[in-house]
Amino acid sequence: MSGPRLAQRHVLVTGGGGGIGLAIAQACLAEGARVSVVDRAAQPGDEARALQARHPQARHYLAADVTQPQDIERLLGGAVARFGALHTLVNNAAVFEVAPLLESGADSLDRLFAVN
Repeated sequence: MSGPRLAQRHVLVTGGGGGIGLAIAQACLAEGARVSVVDRAAQPGDEARALQARHPQARHYLAADVTQPQDIERLLGGAVARFGALHTLVNNAAVFEVAPLLESGADSLDRLFAVN
């Protein structure tokens, strides 16, 4: 084998601060990628900080709301500035409403569709 499958690749993962997104970031890092992680929290949580400590040169955390065009522009600019051109985008960010669809308000549905 010639090396890690994602060596010299830049992967951006939305919703990467925890759960499935964090697991995707870990898998990409294990395959040699440079990973930009995007999440709404201003600072990475404990698990994300631990991952950053293990891969300080290969991981970049960006706080952003993917429903806001100005945040998207800022996060893309920050990611490219840090690691160069993007090769892979994992749109993992998602929200779920724990209510019957017909009982959800317009604001709730707007948010659901904007994020997902």
